[in-house]
Amino acid sequence: MTDYTLFDFSIGLFAERMKKVLIDKDNIVVALSRKGPRLLESLFKHEELSGNVISEHALPFLFYKLLVNPQFNCNLYIVDDAIYYGSTVNALIDEIQESIVR
Repeated sequence: MTDYTLFDFSIGLFAERMKKVLIDKDNIVVALSRKGPRLLESLFKHEELSGNVISEHALPFLFYKLLVNPQFNCNLYIVDDAIYYGSTVNALIDEIQESIVR
């Protein structure tokens, strides 16, 4: 299998997963800057996806909405272009967990 074939196959699997995630209005995809939004933008153009997508910079607004409206419920999906995750994703997870506990 060539690198291109593997990449194309992987993007196809990712697109199918995003279609399943984004069909549910309670799901919010958090695209990590800078490549996450670009990756999803490409999928939205080529795979006809639509749904709730925000960047991590919009999380304070989401947390405020959760604070003032306790009945609001959502599932967060973090998207980045990285194969391995490290400090950026861990910091985001910590921020989300801290905000939920409040």
